[in-house]
Amino acid sequence: MAAVGAELRLVATGVGDPADGSEAAIVFRGRSLRPPAPVHLRAGRDGAGGIVISWIRRSRTGALWGDGNTPLGEEGERYRVTIDGARAIETGAPAFTYSTADQAADGVTIGDAIDIHVVQLGTLAASEPAHISFTI
Repeated sequence: MAAVGAELRLVATGVGDPADGSEAAIVFRGRSLRPPAPVHLRAGRDGAGGIVISWIRRSRTGALWGDGNTPLGEEGERYRVTIDGARAIETGAPAFTYSTADQAADGVTIGDAIDIHVVQLGTLAASEPAHISFTI
């Protein structure tokens, strides 16, 4: 198996092609190693002023994910939640609460808009990020 970032040389031949075929070089990006990005990213207030962030994971196992009971498809369930690029936490559940204490520590105040990104940390790579904006 090629290493991610390695350049691969592909040669294709078919009926009527020259004997040495057609050649192309590509960089192996490893996209098939990534789990799919989480979906249905949501943010809302809890009763204590915290922001509850939740999502539904997807899987490379090919199972339907509509009911939220998708088989994991990775060695473990892990996510990275990044808030405004300033706070990044890892969690083992498809939810995280951004507490009022954390908001204050980050200088977030009422009326501020924050950007939230969530990636699933797969066995071999991380997913593309899911994104939502939320106004405090």
